[in-house]
Amino acid sequence: MVFSGHFVLPWGFEVSPLMQFASARPFNFRATADTDGDGRTTLDRVCVGSTVSNFILPVTDTVTGISSNFGCEQVRINPLRGDRLVQIDLRTAKVFKFKERYSVRLYYEVYNLFNTDNFGNNFGTNAQSSSFNTPLGYFGGQGFGPATSGPLRSQFGFRFEF
Repeated sequence: MVFSGHFVLPWGFEVSPLMQFASARPFNFRATADTDGDGRTTLDRVCVGSTVSNFILPVTDTVTGISSNFGCEQVRINPLRGDRLVQIDLRTAKVFKFKERYSVRLYYEVYNLFNTDNFGNNFGTNAQSSSFNTPLGYFGGQGFGPATSGPLRSQFGFRFEF
């Protein structure tokens, strides 16, 4: 969901919020072992009944180790959920008018106003790696404006209108 608006306030002030919210995105995890016996490891998922660093899967799947039982029942696709997205940006401006046709708009923009880490589904997927289920980076290029990110960022600017 995206909410945005532009509010013109008295004395030449403007406020423009942009709020983005999204539910947690699914992601898959994989084993580096050939679990289905086809000679490839790039598409193989962990076998049901294996153990993965004491990680507990959602209700329908249990993973108890990485096994290479050819033909084993693999865990369903995308059983894990990443983080939800909460991104709030804010632009404030002050308009200075002179003559009838000219104005200067000074603005200040804040991205990720509440400094929320937005990793999305960018987590380690190799169940046999130490980076399994740990964040690898932030969401990239969502919606309007700059890519969503972890740290709070801001900038000043101006616009001359004639």
